[in-house]
Amino acid sequence: MKHSFVINKLTISSTPPPPPPPHFPRHKKPCSVLTPILSTVFFALSALFSHTALAQTTTDYDTDDNQLIEISNLAQLNAIRWDLDGDGQVDSSSNSASYTTAFPDAQASMGCPSSGCIGYELTTDLDFDEDGDGAITETGDPTYWNGSRGWIPIFSSRSHFNATFEGNGNTISNLFINFTTPSETTRTLNLGLFGIVGTLGKVQNLGLKKVKITQSTNSIYQISQIGGLAGGNEGNITSCYVTGEVTQAGAKAPNIKLGGLVGVNGNKGKITKSYSTANVQGGGVVGGLVGSSSDSTIRVAYATGSAQGGHRVGGLVGMVSGGIIDSVYSIGRVRRTGWSRGGLIGIQATHFSGGASEIRS
Repeated sequence: MKHSFVINKLTISSTPPPPPPPHFPRHKKPCSVLTPILSTVFFALSALFSHTALAQTTTDYDTDDNQLIEISNLAQLNAIRWDLDGDGQVDSSSNSASYTTAFPDAQASMGCPSSGCIGYELTTDLDFDEDGDGAITETGDPTYWNGSRGWIPIFSSRSHFNATFEGNGNTISNLFINFTTPSETTRTLNLGLFGIVGTLGKVQNLGLKKVKITQSTNSIYQISQIGGLAGGNEGNITSCYVTGEVTQAGAKAPNIKLGGLVGVNGNKGKITKSYSTANVQGGGVVGGLVGSSSDSTIRVAYATGSAQGGHRVGGLVGMVSGGIIDSVYSIGRVRRTGWSRGGLIGIQATHFSGGASEIRS
């Protein structure tokens, strides 16, 4: 019911006023007690996602899953010495840091399949001439200079190389070794890219270009095995070659054995489809391809470099005692200062261990 009246011309109505507009309360800020809790959760989640991202950036070093760890630089080649059985695990924990530096951020088992790793493979050409000036010097090529001694062969006193090394047709150039032994030493040296390829070792499809290996000694009692690829071979070398020079200077020690490819092929070692054009010179047993081969096999191989030595010098092999040599030839110049030389074989020494040899054309 509406009532109204006038006071001094001001009309006052008794109609009830309209209801106030609805009230929408404003959102409150989170309680200050929750702030540190939410911050903690945020940082924890951030750390989790960051860790996941890092895990996804690890490196697969066996991208083709052929059980061979891939090598693309000299540091990785050098790291093989710490894993001589090729399983991707260092032979001694003391070398873990050095191996990890060469193969950073590696996946579990280096990325090899569940059957594991069995060796290494070269994915590109490598060159020890770091500055590309055509010479190995301390200032220009310091990484593997080693106080002028050069490359230290892949080898240890406790173990030979007993894994697979697949070259994939690639080359390693300017391998440099300059080793001098004191006059009183009788320690056995094994010089080459590999010290000794063991009975389970395989090296294949690899070229070594312009090697320069020199061993100097004043001891006639020095025992050495020197070759461009390996000082000694007890395993299998297939489709490999060497160019350059292999030299022993100083005393004419009869127990120093030099070859363009391998110093000593022994213990039923096999060399197949391989050659050397390296010039080989020394005071002991010298062969254009192999210094000495005992109870072992050389097939489909040749040498074209010169061979010069003291005793037992051959264009292909300096001394043979047992085993098989088949489908081979040599055309390099052969010179000796002592006795026994041959265009193919310096001496077939059946009175040494190994028994009769079988040589086929």
